[in-house]
Amino acid sequence: VPACLAGLPDSDCGVLKEYACNLGMAFQITDDLIDSQTSPEDENKPTFARLLGCDEARDRASRFIAAAIDVLEPFGARAHPLRALAEYVRTRTA
Repeated sequence: VPACLAGLPDSDCGVLKEYACNLGMAFQITDDLIDSQTSPEDENKPTFARLLGCDEARDRASRFIAAAIDVLEPFGARAHPLRALAEYVRTRTA
């Protein structure tokens, strides 16, 4: 984690690692949802949208985003850019 290389305390590194894991999962799920709408040639490819259905995949992405945002609580206002990035993942369409 770059935060650790920058010398942040281990507790901060752990928070940022958890944020990144949750956001990464949400990004992958939303990417699968977008692909399911735009790439019919990938219909046999195993994706979250295909395996869970679009509604459940959206719900899981939303839960991962909420978890990513919640874990940033110790950083207060300093984490606003990271929260905004998580919200972008929630609303991205391409």
